[in-house]
Amino acid sequence: MATFIWKRVKGGSPSARVFSAYLALVLTIAMVGPGLSVYAEDGAQKGRASEPVVEPAVEAEPVEPVVEEPVVEEPVVEAEPVEPVVEEPIAQESASEPAAVATAEEPVEPSREIATTVAPLVVASVAPLSAGARPICEGGVKLDGDPRSGTYTITTADVEVTPTTPTDFEITISTYDNGAGMLFDFTSNYPVTHIGVKGGNTGYSDYYFDPPATSGTGLHAPMNPSGKWADISHIIFCFGEEPVHDAHIIVMKFRDDVVTNGVHDGGENWLAGFAFRLESGDSEDGPWSFVADVTTEGMNGQADFGMRPVGWYRLTEILTQDQIDAGETPTTGDPLGQMVFHHTGEVNSEKRFGNIITEEPEEGDLIVYKYHDLNENGTYDQGEPMLEDWEFTLSAGDADLDSGLTDIDGELLFGGLEPGVYTVTETLEDGWTNITPLSQDVTVVDGQ
Repeated sequence: MATFIWKRVKGGSPSARVFSAYLALVLTIAMVGPGLSVYAEDGAQKGRASEPVVEPAVEAEPVEPVVEEPVVEEPVVEAEPVEPVVEEPIAQESASEPAAVATAEEPVEPSREIATTVAPLVVASVAPLSAGARPICEGGVKLDGDPRSGTYTITTADVEVTPTTPTDFEITISTYDNGAGMLFDFTSNYPVTHIGVKGGNTGYSDYYFDPPATSGTGLHAPMNPSGKWADISHIIFCFGEEPVHDAHIIVMKFRDDVVTNGVHDGGENWLAGFAFRLESGDSEDGPWSFVADVTTEGMNGQADFGMRPVGWYRLTEILTQDQIDAGETPTTGDPLGQMVFHHTGEVNSEKRFGNIITEEPEEGDLIVYKYHDLNENGTYDQGEPMLEDWEFTLSAGDADLDSGLTDIDGELLFGGLEPGVYTVTETLEDGWTNITPLSQDVTVVDGQ
């Protein structure tokens, strides 16, 4: 039996060898001590006395796992440094804490949104901070690269367009800081329906215009964490309608002889050599400011006043003396020969004026009355004396035509005059002060 156990010590696994060595030691002690006593007492019973010793040893083999477990567990104990893996959940819990903080801060976003929506003209809310750059609306314009005060066209750096963007757009912005952050005003030659303003890492402020507008004030990007409007990083403009721009004002003169109605009818010829004056005004009633005098020319009797901005205008036909003598008489306008209109700038304003030839005009007379204005009110009142021998000069344009003295009734007649505009100028006597103008324009009417 000892030999058998020793073989196990030599040839078994490490754990088996340890156990077998231990068992051999126990068996040896049992054989040397109590075993010998058994043999002495029983006499020649060695074989049977030894078997009970071996059998418990064999039966003890199931204890091997119990003995081996400490040996097997030693590597597990050595593996305790793997505890960082066990710490990973702790790291994850730590990582979740910032997420909880971010969640707690999310209500800040709505507060920014509210701050923006209460600003003038803002209709849409601010996009989330995570929003990236938007595409340009079709036919629109994007001012990129931190746009600041200036005028932007299709050739300006950092301007992005789409294939359908009008090439003649012109946008002017003026940026400023009012203490609450950066804002801007704008003007555009194309009406704008929508503007998106982005600043830094913020989202967009959106502005909608109905009807489309060509100007606006106080626009800005969303509010940044500091509580101010963010510095503007880019602006997107979306256009709506056709641009408002300058357009030509054109006069066309025709012979109104097919149907005398002041309207150009088929077959009525165009006339060259007729002068027109263009004036601009603040309203339909003026006041009027001189713009230009242009004369019709060419086969279409056209006078072009060039490109003119939107506004109120007055056109007046100016007949020369020769034309008056020839009986040229306007048939278009109210009064005839004059037209007031509003120039929209969308298309050229083409105004047609007709003329007819009347019979040879009769001559007319011009009478001057000179009186002593006792109450100095500039108007003749009954009983005020008439003044004799006061000199007056008659002129047309720069030419003096006649002169004379008033008679005893304070009258002076310039007769046999062709219809037209004349100027009468008095010669002031020493010691007198004129109450009415010294020179006055008078229109001589045909046959009157």
